[in-house]
Amino acid sequence: MDTVPTSVVEASLLGIGAGDWLQALLTAASLLVAIITAAIISPKLAERSARRDQRERLLRVLISTSPLPANPDYQGAIGLIPIDFKGCERVLKARSDYLAFVRTPFPEDDSGRAAHLQESINLQADMIAAMGQELGFDLTRQSLIDGAYVSQGFVEREELNIAAARSWLRIATALEMNNEMFARTLSQTGNDASGAPTR
Repeated sequence: MDTVPTSVVEASLLGIGAGDWLQALLTAASLLVAIITAAIISPKLAERSARRDQRERLLRVLISTSPLPANPDYQGAIGLIPIDFKGCERVLKARSDYLAFVRTPFPEDDSGRAAHLQESINLQADMIAAMGQELGFDLTRQSLIDGAYVSQGFVEREELNIAAARSWLRIATALEMNNEMFARTLSQTGNDASGAPTR
């Protein structure tokens, strides 16, 4: 006489064959892999992709503004390098070398100024090339220097803006002196009209 199963588990175990157990185990394993992928791997991949996109945006800003280091976008991008390239020692060292050099006093003589300018351009290109190489781009110092471009019209406009900005102090001083002379003239005219003797 067959024994009657005493529980649901025992009954289900008696009805499942070896192939069914293997199928159930594979299904459970695939569910576990899907959960791990969704919870752990996908966010890591998305984070890595976002970090690369941000680094590429920063690199593009630096390449497009490098001929004009006074550009506010360039200044901001230089400040963001330690954040976006955290852990990239080669990039951070190139940035430190560049900033240390451009903070040195500008030479007084023409040849010293020319050498200083050339070295700052070289160090800037080294920094940008290190960033590009970190991202897998084939950038070199020379390719960046050769590719830098600023139109003559832009240069002339900037020189005009600088000359205008330098003239503001002279204009303000002249207006102040004019106002003082006008005030003295008015006070003297007021004395003349009141009957005070004039000379």
